[in-house]
Amino acid sequence: RAQYFAHFIEELRLANPHSEATLSTANSLLKSTFKNWSEIEQGFADFVENIQPSFHIVSGPWEQDGNAYWLRNTQSTALSRLDITPPSTANHPVMDFPAPKPSSLIDVANKHQVAALIEFEAAQLHRGKIGIALQGKRNQKNQKYRRTFVGEEQASDDQLLMLLIEDGSHLIINAQSYDNFKAKQIALTPEIKSALIADKKLAINLTLEQAQLSINLHAQRGSKKVTQQFSIPLNKQMIATLNSEKISLLGQNNNHKITPYLFNPTPSRLL
Repeated sequence: RAQYFAHFIEELRLANPHSEATLSTANSLLKSTFKNWSEIEQGFADFVENIQPSFHIVSGPWEQDGNAYWLRNTQSTALSRLDITPPSTANHPVMDFPAPKPSSLIDVANKHQVAALIEFEAAQLHRGKIGIALQGKRNQKNQKYRRTFVGEEQASDDQLLMLLIEDGSHLIINAQSYDNFKAKQIALTPEIKSALIADKKLAINLTLEQAQLSINLHAQRGSKKVTQQFSIPLNKQMIATLNSEKISLLGQNNNHKITPYLFNPTPSRLL
């Protein structure tokens, strides 16, 4: 519909009718441009019904800068969430958009790995939360909402395993809508903190294994890569539902940039 309207406006501009002839010229162009309006309307309805978007803003005023995402609002007390769930095959025309630039801090070699590169705002290094989540099952009502956009989305009903850097000093690991998961707080090592002050970048690298999640935090201090490694056990419910190819970006009260890295089996292809 947008293309038809753009064509109509361009034709009207080219016709450049005098003011007294504008209405009649516009009516004539409308009839010639939109010969079958009901067909156009139905085509748009079918498009909306069947589209499978890769991105969904659950909450928050997210902005995009190249391959990085950041929050425009720095005063919110709520956690903002951006879901990224790329389909294995696209059913709509794709844009030639370059994949994220390779980084020595990122380790994504197979479909069980995912990562995010955080670029901290220097003045906000010790403020707010920023991180990534692995998605599990989406609530059925929320699935329906994303098809129809009728009603309200209950974001807290979706299954997530969340990893958040808080105040630039520690990592919080928590779960949403999973049973019997105890939240964990892990202090960043002095070496990682020192590297953050120097370079303002931190990579969260995740590997979803058979019964655990392996976590590697990488930062750069001069020519040296600094690493902090640990793993957490996963319960049966998590093992059965978590998906490293479906993630959420999370943030609160900062303007840090975060760039997601998902496994791409054809790295030469533009995403």
